[in-house]
Amino acid sequence: NQQTLLILEGYPDAILFPIMGLQNVVAVGQGKLSKTHIEGLNEFGVRNVIISFDNDPPKEDGHINGLENTIGAVKLLLTNNINPFVIDPSLLGEHKDPDEYVRANGIDAYRLLMNNAESGAKWLARKILAKYDIDVDLERQKAIDDIGELSTDFKSRIAIDDFIAEAANAMSIDVAALKE
Repeated sequence: NQQTLLILEGYPDAILFPIMGLQNVVAVGQGKLSKTHIEGLNEFGVRNVIISFDNDPPKEDGHINGLENTIGAVKLLLTNNINPFVIDPSLLGEHKDPDEYVRANGIDAYRLLMNNAESGAKWLARKILAKYDIDVDLERQKAIDDIGELSTDFKSRIAIDDFIAEAANAMSIDVAALKE
């Protein structure tokens, strides 16, 4: 019966945080948010989630890391009308997991990260654009195509506007032109 949840990757994080005073904490296990999770969020009336996945590097064996899991989770949430907010994995610094960050910096430092979680739509726009060299015309066009295609799947008009505005700003394009 909470409108906002903190979603973590690992079960140890989700066990530790309530002991330290954070409420409304769940874990997806293995960092993969799925349609089943979305169904559960909808069933319980959750409208907002803060995603805080691991800060692990890409693995040589092809397993997806925390950044890629965060991107996938934000896309899934935006296409299912749940408002995502993100604690960028890089904000955990040298720490791989949120629980390691809390053990090193304290729960209040983590609460500050939570309070400053950013819009998933804006965060996602920057992550998509980071894959391209937008100073090269063809790469810029590919970025524009990706932004345009992905935004059509989002359910929230506000998320679409935030996503497109962030991308337009990063590429120095007029927002109205990018919306077209």
